[in-house]
Amino acid sequence: MAEVVGEYLDFALEPRGIKRHRFVRELFRLARQMTPTLFSESLERALKYRIKSVETIRRIALLKMREGVEALPSVEVDESFRERARTWMGT
Repeated sequence: MAEVVGEYLDFALEPRGIKRHRFVRELFRLARQMTPTLFSESLERALKYRIKSVETIRRIALLKMREGVEALPSVEVDESFRERARTWMGT
């Protein structure tokens, strides 16, 4: 990913009081829900304003998407799902 991800983690994980493993897992989960560009831009803004809340970063990303900065990532659909439905329904 972008260099800003490392910079943000260095900032966010400084204090020992934060639950580091949970925070990193939640941040990783958030990264998988959006494009790398949107994630990086959201972290840049969070770093600028010294934000350490994953939920706030999620809201930053939603705001950027509403502004038309980034579209949702396209989803790959396995077309074989149609065959599974027929088999299960007995048709």
